[in-house]
Amino acid sequence: MDLHYVDYGLSKWKGKLCSTCLLFTNENISYIPVGRIIKTGGIESVIDYYKKIGESYYQELLDMLVFDAVILNEDRHFGNFGFLIDNKSNKIVGCAPIFDNGLSLLCYAMDDDFKNIDQYIQTRLPATYLDFIGFVKPLMTKRQKDKLRKLIDFKFTSHYKYKLPKKRLKYLEEIIQKRVLE
Repeated sequence: MDLHYVDYGLSKWKGKLCSTCLLFTNENISYIPVGRIIKTGGIESVIDYYKKIGESYYQELLDMLVFDAVILNEDRHFGNFGFLIDNKSNKIVGCAPIFDNGLSLLCYAMDDDFKNIDQYIQTRLPATYLDFIGFVKPLMTKRQKDKLRKLIDFKFTSHYKYKLPKKRLKYLEEIIQKRVLE
């Protein structure tokens, strides 16, 4: 989808499989969650704030919301998205990359849930609004529609070492391909 995101990998730590990533902050740049800036008014106030600070910020917010709708990210709360801050000036210098997508791609779905997957998907809800597609569809611009077109024939690439069952990956590919058309 050509997004601004944190690249995750997999590795073992103390015998447990873990997700891994590089830091997106450093001694010069810090992260502030949007919830530290917007305290009231919910997602609508967040959207208004992003619009106010600039079109590029607003477009990145929409990119993330559309991506979350595609992957059914149930945990996009006001603590896991926000801004990069210049530590010397204390000014916003950009949107934080998309990160923390762990409660997505139907991670709690059991094999039996895939037998009635459309029904199961209806039980999955975003953290800060009522309906994934119903919420983002009216907000989408040409930019997000163009990004979605890139996923029409989406296929996962299996990790070289840690592999999900092929059947589950196939189900998830079909779900993503269907959702991008909605």
